[in-house]
Amino acid sequence: MRKSWLGRVGLVGLVGSAVLGSGVLAGCAGERDPIDRTQQGVLNKSFFVGANLEDFRDDPEFRTKSFNIDSAANTDNYSGTIGGASAVDRVRWEITENMLFARRSYQESPGADNRGLPRKEVSPGKWEFPGKPNGTIIAAYRIVNHFDVRRDYNSSTGEEMNVIVENSSDRPWYQRQQMRVDWSMNLADSTSGDTSWVWGGNAKGTPIQYSPTNENDEDRPHFEEAYFDVTNKFTLASEEMPGWGIPECVIIGYFNGTSSFDCTPTEVKFRSSFERLTGNEDFEPFEESKAQRDIVGNWGNAGNTFNREYGAPPITAWDPQYGYTDAKTKAFYSLHNIWTKSHQDKACTSNVDDDADGSADQCANTSTGYKGSKGSQCDVHIGKCTLPVRDRQIKTVGYWLNKETPVELTDTVAADGKTVTQVGAIEEMTITWDQLLKSSVATRREVECRRTKDGDRDTCHSQFFAGQKDMVAFGGWGLEKTKDLPVDKGQPVIATCHNPVRAYDPTVCGKVGEATRLGDVRKNFTIYWPFASRAPYGGVASIGADPLTGEWWAPRRPSWVARPPRRPRSSATSFSSPSAT
Repeated sequence: MRKSWLGRVGLVGLVGSAVLGSGVLAGCAGERDPIDRTQQGVLNKSFFVGANLEDFRDDPEFRTKSFNIDSAANTDNYSGTIGGASAVDRVRWEITENMLFARRSYQESPGADNRGLPRKEVSPGKWEFPGKPNGTIIAAYRIVNHFDVRRDYNSSTGEEMNVIVENSSDRPWYQRQQMRVDWSMNLADSTSGDTSWVWGGNAKGTPIQYSPTNENDEDRPHFEEAYFDVTNKFTLASEEMPGWGIPECVIIGYFNGTSSFDCTPTEVKFRSSFERLTGNEDFEPFEESKAQRDIVGNWGNAGNTFNREYGAPPITAWDPQYGYTDAKTKAFYSLHNIWTKSHQDKACTSNVDDDADGSADQCANTSTGYKGSKGSQCDVHIGKCTLPVRDRQIKTVGYWLNKETPVELTDTVAADGKTVTQVGAIEEMTITWDQLLKSSVATRREVECRRTKDGDRDTCHSQFFAGQKDMVAFGGWGLEKTKDLPVDKGQPVIATCHNPVRAYDPTVCGKVGEATRLGDVRKNFTIYWPFASRAPYGGVASIGADPLTGEWWAPRRPSWVARPPRRPRSSATSFSSPSAT
């Protein structure tokens, strides 16, 4: 158990170097494995704050989101039910002697103060923060101890022993390389770092100390390369009915004469996940500041100070002469990133196209040396020239199923585990969305072709559309079929990822047989919940967009549906997604 924990947090190499350091002595007496007396929960500080523990400049940045992953049927506040989640946020970590703080790594209102200054690209691929972490605290965990994992030694002679220990005396706490954290409770009150803020109304939430350490418990702190998550609990008391002064469950139970609406505080489990960013993530934001919410069905900037989880809220910078102004306000659409790469390495500052050739003047192929299609624009938010959409490769967006999803709603598969003999109800809906999104991609490419005068309307259209119609998989209408282009390598725009992953799932879903846990900020979820719930609207969907770009991260699409007694013949009679995102 101890060895697997060390391996998971990257300490195997550290212990190995300690062994090799005394290889000559070991060779004389016969090589022996060292006795490992380190305990469970060892964490490298460099994972959180970079290799140089005392230099803030190399601090990594993390993306984070918290999710309700389990709750009882008597949860009468809908935000405590499955589907509820916090906003997506960006943080950096601060290690003190007694606490581990997650602080926002950006400014809610740029220029309003000097807190939360974001990191900058100081050279190609190298990012640095300008100061120590001082942004808004959204999570806080108690640090149990600081130590160095090293060989023990004779304090009189200095001779090293064949024992690996946790040394907490030889160096000051801030120089020690490892620490142990109590993940059982987030001690910070936050509107985005955990889900406690969504209790709402007069509901009262009480955190519970909960952090399993058994290696076989899926709720234990989970660490991977550049990712970790922790699972916590709170109890949620029933809300009082306005004007009555007593909980709603009492009134309902009294009038219906049953105990179905239990008034005991319910238990809610939530998972907070953190993904370490490299700074080189590639996404093209879509600003909508001048025509907010003109696109029907896109929440875009629907988020605000109270409802950050609805999407990236508009960001208003502070002007020293005029304060907060419309001119300093930026809002972005909430969008999935469907491209493997969106930008060239060429820097730019203006999207002006004076010669009207369909390319920004600073990003024309004659200026950048790009050898592909014309049509590059200047992404003034990122400061780089875009790749023409005709040259971009599709990156599949996966939607993972939860483990409760019944097989009756999914594909029927032959004995080989690869051949689909009947498309499932859930997959049928995903295929339909893929047809629609492929049509959108083809249309955007056609528009670029016409804008750059690479052909007339019919010529450009025929490059991306096949000239015939197919029926959508789930629906009663036809859609013009798109052409498969070599640049896309046969990848769908959106796909269902089964849980566990099946042999025919796209590569984005992971390895065959791999199981997925709810609450992973890197993954989107379609949730089937077969139990009773008081969630309204047939399910509570969460969106969650990056606060600086609007890129969607880990939206959830829950549905409450009766489990079918046998395999349904079509999704029209068996499955609904009342809160699809």
